Amino acid sequence: MLFSIFLLSASSLFAAGGVYIGGGYQSRNIAFTNVQLPGGVSAKNSIAAQSLDFYMGYKFNSHFRADIQYMMINKTLVNANNSSQEYYYKSNVFLANLFYDLFDVSNTKITPYIGAGLGVASPSIQWTSNSKEETIGANGFTYQLHGGLNILLFDSILLSLKYSYLYMPSIDIVSNSKNFEGQVHSFGIGISLLV
Repeated sequence: MLFSIFLLSASSLFAAGGVYIGGGYQSRNIAFTNVQLPGGVSAKNSIAAQSLDFYMGYKFNSHFRADIQYMMINKTLVNANNSSQEYYYKSNVFLANLFYDLFDVSNTKITPYIGAGLGVASPSIQWTSNSKEETIGANGFTYQLHGGLNILLFDSILLSLKYSYLYMPSIDIVSNSKNFEGQVHSFGIGISLLV
């Protein structure tokens, strides 16, 4: 009985606006510029990485919502040319996003949306030298553009299929050269729940 009342309350709040939480998985292609690794090793100009993201937001009305997002790009092997040394790329990202839903997701089974976000990212390259783990990284401005579809599964649960473009700040391995400035294209899936 109490659970039924909770579901009805969540449904009515979702229709008018309210808090939501969610998470997702994304497959990312990260394309780099001028890829020079530590020690003068060159690398291929892209990697395929995976990421997890978590977010909390607020739905203001039928069309606009905003959230705060944490994203973790998993530690991924960088393909170095002519080197037995292993190099890894990873990053943490924090973003504030604003979205526009074409329709009211509470009344429409499938709703296209677009969005954009601003934030900070901390990419890094890790490798082992003389049995010691080394890291070189950066902290900098990032932005993100989104597009996707929200699918209403139940009154308070949304499935999201999405594409995003994410700019990653440069890790300057060599002075005055943007060695690992990433342009990230990704496709992913997410679940959102009204709380």
